[in-house]
Amino acid sequence: MKRPASLPVPNQAFQGFVPARNTDFRRWQHQRNEGGDFFVFSDVLWESY
Repeated sequence: MKRPASLPVPNQAFQGFVPARNTDFRRWQHQRNEGGDFFVFSDVLWESY
């Protein structure tokens, strides 16, 4: 079965998660006329080469 182009592809590395991009969120805001800006905090993995 082919996935509709409008659906994001699930993340293979982290099962159960779907990547969301700024454009996805802005489209969601526009369609529902809700949802403010948000901050994402993340740990940084420092690696030496």
